[in-house]
Amino acid sequence: MDAASREETGTLERQDYPCQNCGALLAFKPGADALGCDYCGHVNPLHHDAREIVENDLDSALRDLENSHATDHVASIKCDSCAAEFTLAQNETAGRCPFCAVPVVVDPVQVRRLTPDAVLPFKLTAKEARQATKRWLKRSWLAPEAMRRHTTADDQFKGVYLPYWTYDADTASRYQGFRGDTYTVTVGSGENRRTETRVRWTPKSGRVARLFDDVLVPSSHSLPAKYLSRLTPWDLENQRPYADEYLAGYISEAYQMPLAEGFTEAKRIMQIAIERDVRRSIGGDRQRITRLETHYDDTTFKHVLLPTFLSAFRWKNKVYRFVVNARTGEVQGERPVSWWKVTLLIILGLIAGGLVLAGMIAYEGADI
Repeated sequence: MDAASREETGTLERQDYPCQNCGALLAFKPGADALGCDYCGHVNPLHHDAREIVENDLDSALRDLENSHATDHVASIKCDSCAAEFTLAQNETAGRCPFCAVPVVVDPVQVRRLTPDAVLPFKLTAKEARQATKRWLKRSWLAPEAMRRHTTADDQFKGVYLPYWTYDADTASRYQGFRGDTYTVTVGSGENRRTETRVRWTPKSGRVARLFDDVLVPSSHSLPAKYLSRLTPWDLENQRPYADEYLAGYISEAYQMPLAEGFTEAKRIMQIAIERDVRRSIGGDRQRITRLETHYDDTTFKHVLLPTFLSAFRWKNKVYRFVVNARTGEVQGERPVSWWKVTLLIILGLIAGGLVLAGMIAYEGADI
């Protein structure tokens, strides 16, 4: 069913895909580009149409968001604990929030969202995500054993598509500033004679241009930005035009950052690159930028879903979350510290220090 049909019917349900062999629900198979049945093993390959991923005009969308871009009605669940908003996989009526591990029951509310334009399909399986997380935990011996056991449980990892905006822009910037060239002079005389480094500043002005493609901005506030930024790189060249089949068997989070706010963040990212271009254009050993004006042309955007595995671990009344890039296996998150391990480490350190001290005393006594 296409986006227009869903909008007309106002349906709240994601389309199900029953197995033609046994009737169970099919789920997307990571890396296989197919829907598969976990019960009888039947595989249903996906047949991609000739559609291309569409870049949407940003100015038109911001002028009239609902009428300028396809929207969809979805059954969205909002966690009362962490405020994350997401849809459960087909046939799930209850479970735990993938972001904070609080139990949730399906009580969907009707929301109107921009339809995704593209999706980067899952490449790793939940088993491979668990293995990646186990390797990540090995870097921290101080993590509690309960968390290590948590990572081996089959039901503790949820496949979740996280929402992102991507922005394109053709930028032209005018700047004014100063070029600094360093040189040395000898000053003073006698014992006070010394060499000093000075800077000769020369006024500079000019223009730089840069074309930005797929500047990626997370549109979710459910996970710390520092973890999401470290999940990169994403192989966006393998994006596919959005189709419901890719979401079969997975959770999909709704975006929380408005389109306009996302573009503000994208411009901040672009500005960093533009300033680097300006400093190269000014040249010299040092640069000062006193004025910088940037004009953005041909601005477009996409609503993209990127694949992750999430797990939330509760330890001593605190939630620790970790997220796995389901394309590369990169893991980011929080690791609690087991205090008995810390205590043991301190005791071992004291014992080792005592043995060294006793050896030194014995050695000095032998010399006497």
